[in-house]
Amino acid sequence: MTSYTSWGKRFKKEGKLFINLLRGADEEVLATFGEVPSKAFETIAEVDDQKWELSFDIEGTASAKLPDGRTFSANAGEKTFTKSKRIDIDMDGTEMAAINEEKNNWIIDDAQEQKVAQFTGLNNGMRRAILEFEEDAKVAKEQEIFLSWIARKTLESRMLGSSWGLTLFLIVLTPIIIFLTFS
Repeated sequence: MTSYTSWGKRFKKEGKLFINLLRGADEEVLATFGEVPSKAFETIAEVDDQKWELSFDIEGTASAKLPDGRTFSANAGEKTFTKSKRIDIDMDGTEMAAINEEKNNWIIDDAQEQKVAQFTGLNNGMRRAILEFEEDAKVAKEQEIFLSWIARKTLESRMLGSSWGLTLFLIVLTPIIIFLTFS
């Protein structure tokens, strides 16, 4: 397995938005995901000419139903994807957890608390949402794809939460600045 995945640029096809999940420096396309700019949505991903049914809700749940009937899920608990420090992941019985170490730095541990991968939102990390796998990590392709999607959705959710906070702060600050400027 190559040591990382990243995301390409969004593109339109038949009026809908899509984005490719890429593996390694040679950017092999692992999957193509339908993009929906919403806090809760259902969409599809195409993996090896097969469709995965995806569901995401910023309030705390994400899932993928694979064509063979397996279900992968992620649960952010009570704090939602925007604020959670731990996201529990179950990939048809293989359990892992995405753990926020500090600010925008995350690791993914397996059930034995061994580090499998890491990702960050720092230094424009959200744009490509690179998920780096440990050299000795044994992760199936389907798991690699799901973990990469969860990493991306986690970073997007946190960015959305930060953007709302900044917007509200500026809305409150604007009248004060205007008042002080003209008084």
